[in-house]
Amino acid sequence: TGEQGTVVLLLTGDDAGNVIAVDVKTSSGFPVLDRATVDFIKRHWRLPTDSSTHLFETSVTYKLLLN
Repeated sequence: TGEQGTVVLLLTGDDAGNVIAVDVKTSSGFPVLDRATVDFIKRHWRLPTDSSTHLFETSVTYKLLLN
């Protein structure tokens, strides 16, 4: 369907490194990609526990590769 782009996310973690909140800072332009990325990060990511901050920013880029 041609959906590609970069989603920028703000992550909040607790002292144990669990992701407790994910907010979309910049949309990929495709809500389905944004939602899938937020869901994946909430389920599978762990954040650093040796940091004094609990707020992180990351981006995920989706690109279609045609063979």
